[in-house]
Amino acid sequence: MMIKKKIMLVGFVTALSIGVAGCMSVSEGNKSIANVTHQTINQKLVRGKTTESQVRTEFGDPAKVSFQNNGNDTVWKYSYSKGRTGPLAAFGIMNIKGRQKTLLIIFDKKGVLKNYSFSSSAMQQHVGAG
Repeated sequence: MMIKKKIMLVGFVTALSIGVAGCMSVSEGNKSIANVTHQTINQKLVRGKTTESQVRTEFGDPAKVSFQNNGNDTVWKYSYSKGRTGPLAAFGIMNIKGRQKTLLIIFDKKGVLKNYSFSSSAMQQHVGAG
């Protein structure tokens, strides 16, 4: 009887260890916007004044650059997401819950900030079986 209890205890501890080890933090994107808020963005970016050079100094290189308005405006995109996986990650099944941030900046043809938008939203992603 005592051996059976020890085997059950070892099995429980092993299962618990696998589950806890499976939980992990994951992040992706430009870490320079990881801790920004609407308030800090509004303080750092001034329409008609902030330049491409100043934005690059503050946030680094954008993840994506595109053009609009017949090539007269340049759009820079920064994104960052961070989350935690659930206990089934050790088995290749990941439910990631966290936060995603996106910063879009539009510059005019002179390289001066024309407009911007910032969003921070909850995200949930499922990867794996099912």
